[in-house]
Amino acid sequence: GFGAVRIAKALKAERIINPSAYKAKNGDTRFSRYNDNQNPEKVYEWCYATIQLIMQDRVYVGDMVNHKAEVANYKTKQRVPVPQEQHIIVESTHEPLVSREDFRQVQALIKSRPSPSTFDVENIFRGIIYCSECGYHLSMAHKRSGIAFYRCMNHYRHPENCLHTHAVHYDDLYGVVLERIQSTAKLFGMTVHSLP
Repeated sequence: GFGAVRIAKALKAERIINPSAYKAKNGDTRFSRYNDNQNPEKVYEWCYATIQLIMQDRVYVGDMVNHKAEVANYKTKQRVPVPQEQHIIVESTHEPLVSREDFRQVQALIKSRPSPSTFDVENIFRGIIYCSECGYHLSMAHKRSGIAFYRCMNHYRHPENCLHTHAVHYDDLYGVVLERIQSTAKLFGMTVHSLP
């Protein structure tokens, strides 16, 4: 089975509009920014998290799922997700788009893949390191071995916009930054053993 990244690329290649663009096309004014003619490609950009949610949504096997979110603050109308075990599910309420067996197989594949939370590396450089070529932020990823590294997400999603990967291992970056901080701290008679 393909992961969310490959699915997103395939959907874009097949010119399938994303859910927000679909809602805008059908008159939902909350998503009117997707009617922007200055960036017509925006409607084909799929968010990986959206694909992951779709792959885990029982609505596609014909079930009705309610109580997925609650209003946390009635003044701001802010909604927060409810844990899956608290969802209210009524089975077989409509025609399924996906068989239950296919859905079970997808869930098994999702569970078998390591998630970032299974790797014990704190992302201390989040939001502060950028690609030297295109200026886009570098995001943490993990190899199957568990080794953490940063890569340019612009190159990863749109290689035509940023030609090089600009990947750097977390341990290498950590080592260089710690060494620079230690040498600067030494000038002031201070000692630094590790980064926060």
